[in-house]
Amino acid sequence: MLKIIIMFCLLFVDTLLSKNLEKVSLHLQRLDQFQFAGYYIAKEKGFYKDNGLELEIKKFDYSISPVNEVVNKKATYGIGISTLVINKSNGKNIKLLASIFQSSPSVLLAIKDRGIKTISDFKNKRVMFTTDESESAAVHAMIIKHGISKNDMVIQDHSFDINDLINKKTDLMSSYISNEPYALKQKGFEPIIFDSKDYGFDFYSDILFTSDDEIKNHTQRAINFTKASIKGWEYAFNNIEETVELILKKYNSQNKTKNALIFEANELKKLAYYKTKELGHINYNKIQRIYDVYNLMGLIKKPINLDNFIFHDDKYFNKLTNAEKKYLKNKKELTVCVKKGWLPYESIIDGKFVGMSADYLNLYSKKLSIPLKIITANTQIEVLKLLKEGGCDIKPMMGTQKRTRLQYIPTKSQISDQIVLVTSIETPFINDLKTLNKTILMEKGFNRFFNIIKNNYPNIKIKEVDNIDTALNLVASGKEYGYISTSFASAYQIQKKYSTKLKIVNDFKKLQLGIGVIKNEPILLDILNKVISTTTTKEKNIILNNWIAATIEKEKDYTLVWQIIIISLLIIIIFAYWAIKYKKEVQKRKDAETKVMELNYALEYKYKVALKDLKHAQKIAKIGSWKLNINSQKLTWSDETYRIYDFIKRNDRVLEMKDFLSFIYPYEGLEYFDLYNHHLKTKEPYNTIYRIKTRKDNVKWIEERCETTFDEDGNPLVSTGTIQDVTEHKKLELEIQSKDKQMLHQSRLALMGEMISMIAHQWRQPLTAISARVNNLTFKIMMGEELDKELFQKELDHIGEYSQHLSKTIDDFRGFFDKDKTKEVTTLEDIVNSTLNIVQTSVENKNIKIITNFNCKEEFETYPNEIKQVVLNLIKNAEDILIEKELKDPTITIETNSTDKSHKVLIIKDNAGGIPEDIIDNIFDPYFSTKKEKDGTGLGLYMSKTIIEDHCKGRLSVSNDNDGAVFKIVL
Repeated sequence: MLKIIIMFCLLFVDTLLSKNLEKVSLHLQRLDQFQFAGYYIAKEKGFYKDNGLELEIKKFDYSISPVNEVVNKKATYGIGISTLVINKSNGKNIKLLASIFQSSPSVLLAIKDRGIKTISDFKNKRVMFTTDESESAAVHAMIIKHGISKNDMVIQDHSFDINDLINKKTDLMSSYISNEPYALKQKGFEPIIFDSKDYGFDFYSDILFTSDDEIKNHTQRAINFTKASIKGWEYAFNNIEETVELILKKYNSQNKTKNALIFEANELKKLAYYKTKELGHINYNKIQRIYDVYNLMGLIKKPINLDNFIFHDDKYFNKLTNAEKKYLKNKKELTVCVKKGWLPYESIIDGKFVGMSADYLNLYSKKLSIPLKIITANTQIEVLKLLKEGGCDIKPMMGTQKRTRLQYIPTKSQISDQIVLVTSIETPFINDLKTLNKTILMEKGFNRFFNIIKNNYPNIKIKEVDNIDTALNLVASGKEYGYISTSFASAYQIQKKYSTKLKIVNDFKKLQLGIGVIKNEPILLDILNKVISTTTTKEKNIILNNWIAATIEKEKDYTLVWQIIIISLLIIIIFAYWAIKYKKEVQKRKDAETKVMELNYALEYKYKVALKDLKHAQKIAKIGSWKLNINSQKLTWSDETYRIYDFIKRNDRVLEMKDFLSFIYPYEGLEYFDLYNHHLKTKEPYNTIYRIKTRKDNVKWIEERCETTFDEDGNPLVSTGTIQDVTEHKKLELEIQSKDKQMLHQSRLALMGEMISMIAHQWRQPLTAISARVNNLTFKIMMGEELDKELFQKELDHIGEYSQHLSKTIDDFRGFFDKDKTKEVTTLEDIVNSTLNIVQTSVENKNIKIITNFNCKEEFETYPNEIKQVVLNLIKNAEDILIEKELKDPTITIETNSTDKSHKVLIIKDNAGGIPEDIIDNIFDPYFSTKKEKDGTGLGLYMSKTIIEDHCKGRLSVSNDNDGAVFKIVL
């Protein structure tokens, strides 16, 4: 009955999700081959389904035009070549989405030594063209450039048969550089290739397009389809062998060989990434060049608006005025002055513009479809010289406060930073920078920072150095006291080279950084301000995370709650179904293994009689068996064992142990024999899992069980065993472990950030007290007062106590995240007090009262550091909601109880009014958070529940009482 219910639920959910998938179709413009591999992969790997789409691939038909199919709504999307520009001028309402090949693979092909060496030799020759290819910009322009027209040639319908070229039924054939030249060589003929880009005509090919109606009525669907298709192409090019195997199996209507497909894949990959690293990129200027060539050839019937022809999925593009669009069209490129060696902001490495500025400007360049031209400067002085002369359109990073001495105006802010002081890690804490009387290093050229320090901190002396590396080396070696720079630049360099030597101890002033735009380009300033304003938090976080270690919080879309609920339900049902199925399979496997083992024992005496039954049982159970005669060292395998190990069966000789070792992973092979020898000593059966590598270099996980029979003297006679392929179960187990580790890491990073803040609170009061007592004694000495020995000793004792407190705080912090390897004896009171040593000062400084009531003194074994993390997380959650509610008497109450000798109870509650009933059942779900987007990851409570229930084998639950939320831990 349960199985029927589960199957019904699965069928219901599958039907529900299938109904939610939007059906779309894609019309190909050639026969199946690697040319369309990205779409095959996106369909087979579920990339389209991940985007809510169900794709039908419509095969190529000589009599059907993909453009007409899309315009007439018989297909949603199509693949075309550069002639789409002509189709648009002819009134076809189409939009370009992406160009898979940045350079056309179309070439004209001839055979060597048949009288065709140059394009001039095309006169009076027979040429096979398809209809589209005869109007192809690249090929057509290449021919016309050499004074040859279509009337000078005999145009033939394309047969798509390379043998027509070999058998002299034609002289020239349009083909793909990735296909026919290879086939010609395989047949022993030397090809002559006429490639249009060798003659200055380099155009797009395999352009993904759709109709204007699709963009108008289903904009997001078009974006999702394009995104899934590009993901498919990225996978196909990164996994060529796997993709070729898929084509051979399901998409090989032309019966191509594996080698031919691999050759095609590598050739097309070159064209896809030709002069770019971005798959599918369409550049406005390149489309303009194609349009101009067609126009010169008289093929353009009506002018077309190229802005509307290319689909832009960035919402900001529609906000640009006509004047701004015209400016970008005429501008062609933006020159950028880049300073070397100023990471993480900007630098040039291996000739490439890198850094946070590079990421931002490359993002804007992509959105604006305008390339960047980089002008390099080695120092800040060189940069300033270039900028003063107005030598660039853009300064990548500039403070938003205007500076009249430069010919540049800043855009609105895109990065928030601050000026900081870097010192040696041993340098004591500085309470007030205005009292600091030291010489501080600063890089030449940063006059703005120089003025800020001189005007606000008159006691600080500035010494200029050439670059940041020189400054940090001097500070790290103790030759100089400190260095003033920006937070990101300092943090990047410290993390890279000086993490154990330098630290950032103070910040002077907040900085807002934008882009500097040359003054005589106000339209460019407006454009960049618009594109900056449309940059999402997610895009900014990705760029920041690339250069500065940080945890990027995910943006939440509450409109998708119903989808999350459905998917969660599906996951629960699937896990329940597989859990039941797996349990039955385990039982079935055990029963089958028992049967196999019994048959193996009988094999010693009744081999011929039992062999048939044994093979039948193994085939049903999918379990292999083996037998080792220890005296003769003869090893025999069942047929199922050969299949599982993917090992070629040999009849000419007996198997040897080296055969077995040839495909087992080396270190696991050693562990295997240690286990087997231990088994012979103890005479106990064993069960183990190890990895093997098959003939095709695939990895399998094998589970093996073994028993041995012994003679009366205890000497081993025969070892028998069973094996089973458990690869799928192992992959699932490893995937779950990986996800758990990742989420635990994110949770601990968030907690660590909280704890650093708490330690700052813990240290502030003792440091102030130490400073006060030292100043008191210093003052008495300076005033010449006679020191009372008892008073002096008392003050020293106080300073010692404060120092011990600081040391203990650090010890608590260092031990807090140590992973418990073994259980320790402790009490709930010790766990709570240890946690409060970290958090209490911070909480009470926010006027929140902490009440403790310890009623459980019994010791027990557990993982205390794990539980401390949970307690800290629950206290911090209570603190956050109490601050948000702004209560008059905010209170956190911590109680301990024991229900009996074996159960310990820890309760943490607040008086913030409780958790809304409509979400209380979801608060332990991963990534579910009630905090603001910037304040919560939704992992804290999920990992807390995981730690208590999975690691500590306890229970964590939540409820509401009259005052607020009550979290209960039972151990």
